[in-house]
Amino acid sequence: KITNYLLITAAVCLHNFIKTEEATESPQNRFFCPPGFADCGYEDNGARRREGLSEGLVPMQRRSVAAQDRLLKQRRETLADYFVGCGAVGWQNDHVDMNSDF
Repeated sequence: KITNYLLITAAVCLHNFIKTEEATESPQNRFFCPPGFADCGYEDNGARRREGLSEGLVPMQRRSVAAQDRLLKQRRETLADYFVGCGAVGWQNDHVDMNSDF
């Protein structure tokens, strides 16, 4: 049974993963949380506060189907490597073994 706790935990794990991976990108290539977007310290000074909700989204870039396919496969492999490596949690293999009838 999925609980609010598990959903929030999954969201935090994905957030931390994206922030960690994106830290290796140059600032102009960061889409998830560019420099200055979030608040700093205890001050309400992040750029997100000056942007409207609809303006906070990054416009989609046009890509060829082949380029999209390569990008998605690369991201899937990056996530898979993370979740079977340093992002693994103790219970995940037990859960996979329980549901091995797929």
